[in-house]
Amino acid sequence: MNHKLAYRPEEVAELLGLSRSKVYEIMNSGELHSYKDGKRRLCSLSALVKYQELKERGCGAGERQRAVSPTKEMTQ
Repeated sequence: MNHKLAYRPEEVAELLGLSRSKVYEIMNSGELHSYKDGKRRLCSLSALVKYQELKERGCGAGERQRAVSPTKEMTQ
């Protein structure tokens, strides 16, 4: 199977089963990392995998920080 290393938002939407506008929303929120290549917005395969892993664990944008860094809560 031929895997690309980067995907356009339209392709990300199809892969994740989301609308294109929802993909832009999660990219803009930082929940799904993306980058610009000239005028094109792209999302790497590794960013898609990380996003999917977070979603499978039930972590949203607000919960992502706790999933990555639980020590902050433990010190309070």
